[in-house]
Amino acid sequence: MQTFDSDGVEIAFLDEGEGEPINFICLWIDSAGGSAAESIALINYLSDDVDRAEVHVAAYIPNMARADAAMVAMSSDSISIGPRASLGGDGEAVLLRNDVSDLVSRAKALAKARGTHWSLWAAMVDRSLEVREYTREGTGQIAYFCEEELNQQRDSDQWQPGIVISDAGTLLMVSGERALELGLADNVTNDFRQFQNQFDLPEPPQVIKRNWAHAFIEKLRGNCFLPFMLVMIGTSALMTELSQPGVGLPGFI
Repeated sequence: MQTFDSDGVEIAFLDEGEGEPINFICLWIDSAGGSAAESIALINYLSDDVDRAEVHVAAYIPNMARADAAMVAMSSDSISIGPRASLGGDGEAVLLRNDVSDLVSRAKALAKARGTHWSLWAAMVDRSLEVREYTREGTGQIAYFCEEELNQQRDSDQWQPGIVISDAGTLLMVSGERALELGLADNVTNDFRQFQNQFDLPEPPQVIKRNWAHAFIEKLRGNCFLPFMLVMIGTSALMTELSQPGVGLPGFI
């Protein structure tokens, strides 16, 4: 099992027994967004490398899953969210245009694979979208589309526009209870024990933790002086090597 450094996202798994394969993965998401690239890597892993016919992926959001973290939640099979938790909206980091494009593309791909709609999810990261509630004539079916997704419907002329759910120029952010109303979440959950009961889990899943190597690399990455030191050492070694014939230790450095 791989692990990913996506801020505020913990991965836990439950296997079937001693030596048996994993059949349940819990994404414990409590994140204001961090790195779109790492979130996309996690989404791709869950979509491409996990056998979703054999493994159920459930997202648990006690407090928040904003910006790119909301897209990680979308990649799960089911979402359990706290009643006052926030889903979508601005994160701690401003998403670049390329990041937004990549995240929206993943939302479209996930929705296509599951036969669902993507507009509400895309509006959580793309502030250019306006999403409305639409009602289908004759059936009373309700769905939520931006203009692009509405035009993709074969019966687009049968959908009558209603209230605006997300204005253009802002990012969609909803509470846990509102997410349930809009069909973005499957359950409103007060705590993790209730989450366990929803899936009849006899005990909490085992949390995947980083080993000492991951922790050491993270510590080095957070040291702002290390890149400067490496450049200085490399430059000094290069100058020493150029001033002497042959290949010596400075050349290897």
